[in-house]
Amino acid sequence: MEQGTLFFLVAAAIANLLILYLIINTATKASLRAKYEWAQVELLAKIARIQGVPEEEIRATMESIR
Repeated sequence: MEQGTLFFLVAAAIANLLILYLIINTATKASLRAKYEWAQVELLAKIARIQGVPEEEIRATMESIR
């Protein structure tokens, strides 16, 4: 193999690994972010209950989010 071809193959392999790493990293952060967002929605529902918002309205809002 020529040196230029070998360099191109190594560069392509490194680029593929980098893209795969970015995809996996983004996917795992998305699920974590969704958990934090759901915790925030539940906290807002608790605040709404304390403020006197009817339970039916809170429940309907929570169901529309799911």
